[in-house]
Amino acid sequence: MFRFPPEWLAKDLYPDKLFEPQLACREPGNENASEHMRNGAFHWWIRQQPNKQQLTDLIELTFLDPDYLMGADVCTYLRQCSNYGDDHAAFVEKMNDQFKPPSWLLS
Repeated sequence: MFRFPPEWLAKDLYPDKLFEPQLACREPGNENASEHMRNGAFHWWIRQQPNKQQLTDLIELTFLDPDYLMGADVCTYLRQCSNYGDDHAAFVEKMNDQFKPPSWLLS
């Protein structure tokens, strides 16, 4: 419905207390703007002050998001979290090596 990659559920990062309010404000026909819901989910987690593992998982999810630009933007906010450390910076570098921007963005 909101085009969340399945890893959100696998990593237990889409709890009911986040899903239910998003579902309540869903407007039929807005499925094409689902990045707003995913962006909101990332920022919900940022406000929760995620622990180190959650932060690693959220960083990974920014790279898996179907909206490359939104994911890259959210990653800049995750870098500001109090638990962000050198291990996270190294993980971002590793993910940058694995996930390249879409070709349309480079032209």
